Amino acid sequence: MKKNIKSHVNFLKSWLVGIDCHICINTKSQLITRDIDILKKFKDVTVSLSICSLDQKFVQDIEPSYDAQERLKAIQKLHKEGIKVCVNVAPVFPVLTDWKEIINETKNYADEYVFESLTLRNEFKPAILNYIWSKHKDLYPTYYEIYKEAKTSAYERTMEEIDEFCDEKGLKHTISFKIQ
Repeated sequence: MKKNIKSHVNFLKSWLVGIDCHICINTKSQLITRDIDILKKFKDVTVSLSICSLDQKFVQDIEPSYDAQERLKAIQKLHKEGIKVCVNVAPVFPVLTDWKEIINETKNYADEYVFESLTLRNEFKPAILNYIWSKHKDLYPTYYEIYKEAKTSAYERTMEEIDEFCDEKGLKHTISFKIQ
């Protein structure tokens, strides 16, 4: 495994550095900060780091290896080193994702934001609906409407709120809204 990672890093160093193009690296891992020296050699690079919530209890249920504070530190470090940072708020869980908190915690370090809806393929719908039922019964009707009845009004309202808030604050942002 280490050999494989090392070969990817060598590939980046030898082939991509010096090419005049925009490079965007999408990751969920704060380990990207290990390669800041390489990233700084690119003429135009953005690192997009995913954050679905800052509520550690919630994210431990959804993604056990997730550490919100480590991702925040990575965003700050990348910014401090002059690397463009995109905060990818993904997925946005209606009502559960405190996207304003994420913005408030990252606004001094992020160059842009991307907000993505929670897209569930058929095999994941029961797992999420079961999770909502067991942890957030009050939200079950909303999630049932979205993922079983394909009624997206709750999601549409959330995305509209995000869009208005970001426009008000002058934040560069993109919203990717797609329910399956």
